[in-house]
Amino acid sequence: MDGVIDTGLAQVTRVGEHVYLSGQLALDPDGRIDAPGDCGRQATRCFRNIEGILAAVGGRMSDVVKVVCYLTDAADLAAYAEARRRFLPTVPASTAVVVKALLHEDALLEVDVTAVLPPLPTRIG
Repeated sequence: MDGVIDTGLAQVTRVGEHVYLSGQLALDPDGRIDAPGDCGRQATRCFRNIEGILAAVGGRMSDVVKVVCYLTDAADLAAYAEARRRFLPTVPASTAVVVKALLHEDALLEVDVTAVLPPLPTRIG
């Protein structure tokens, strides 16, 4: 499935209509950080990966209700915010924090989201 990288960790957990995505780095399909040094491009890759993971469980970006972003440099907030605006049609609850480092040395940010999907149809009879 496009946008899903096997890290040995659960990328997504669905509980009823609630979907929780693990933090996403800007990993390309080969598992390498996309665009080292470019937060805007890394943010775009994060959101593409999130979009792919949501699609795999029947969701869309419009289902996102919360976003948390971990940035390694506050100066990158504008580049992250621009990418976020392109991918999220609504403005969900959000948190952005600056951290000393992420687990991958070339990662400038990590993004995790929570989504609420429409209820599954109930079949009667």
